[in-house]
Amino acid sequence: MLPLTVSLKSRATPAKFKMDPFRISANGHALKGKQDVDRSTTPPRISAELHGTTFDINHAPTTSANVIEDVGKDIDRPSGDVISDQDLDWSWLEDADLDVHLSLDRLTVNQTRFSNPRIRVAMQDERLDIDPIDADLEKGSVQGHVRVR
Repeated sequence: MLPLTVSLKSRATPAKFKMDPFRISANGHALKGKQDVDRSTTPPRISAELHGTTFDINHAPTTSANVIEDVGKDIDRPSGDVISDQDLDWSWLEDADLDVHLSLDRLTVNQTRFSNPRIRVAMQDERLDIDPIDADLEKGSVQGHVRVR
């Protein structure tokens, strides 16, 4: 990922922080956009518009480097609950109002290539909305949304 290049123009007051524009690039890939943080409101308000060239999840490690070479009861023993029986803590939804728009030119996940993926993440009034989730495929498209209250 190196060399990493960061360029930005920022302004700050005690209550507000703004980066407009900013650009982060590494290995020929770039993320650019603008971001505002307004701490004069309760909860603080964070907004951003981000655009990236490409993101390839194939290069992100998803498994452990450890390899199990043995067999038997010790290897196959239950590892416990994968999903806990405990209620999830959603109190973090109260910590900020968020409005982030993200778009990419291309996203690769395993063997699937998405063109023009776009998402908007909004968090307000203890509600998280990821809407829209849109991307084009070679033949068709993917669309969806997520809502947590």
